[in-house]
Amino acid sequence: DVTGTNSDLDPRDNSASRLLSLAGYSVMFGAYPRDINVTPRETVHFSLLIRNAGNLWDNLVLSHVNSTLDWRVRFNATMFFVDPMETLEGNVWIDVPENVAGGTIEWVTLRLASTGNLEKFQDITLSLLYPESFAMEVSQDKA
Repeated sequence: DVTGTNSDLDPRDNSASRLLSLAGYSVMFGAYPRDINVTPRETVHFSLLIRNAGNLWDNLVLSHVNSTLDWRVRFNATMFFVDPMETLEGNVWIDVPENVAGGTIEWVTLRLASTGNLEKFQDITLSLLYPESFAMEVSQDKA
């Protein structure tokens, strides 16, 4: 291209070149801690790391998708407006009921999903264990 009108041509050798940028949505999700021992009537806190791993602005939605015993699950927020490659922190609290039996395990699954592409999501499962405790009474017979 002698006239220089074709901007896709490399001026060194007239080969065609074009930069192709791929746009995409992606999420990354983490929680700390993942496994915890609990006691009855305790409110347990988990810190959540919420990351837009894509290269487009996105609204990420946090939800409680499943649990084994339906303990109460609360979030500080469920919608996060996140820049590309930005990480935010969220919080979740789980209320342990008063009448939980020793040896009980509650599994809570949370989901972080992209609203830009509903096929982009990540699930994490939290484990809450109320350990069994055993007691033994020893008495001395004074005969």
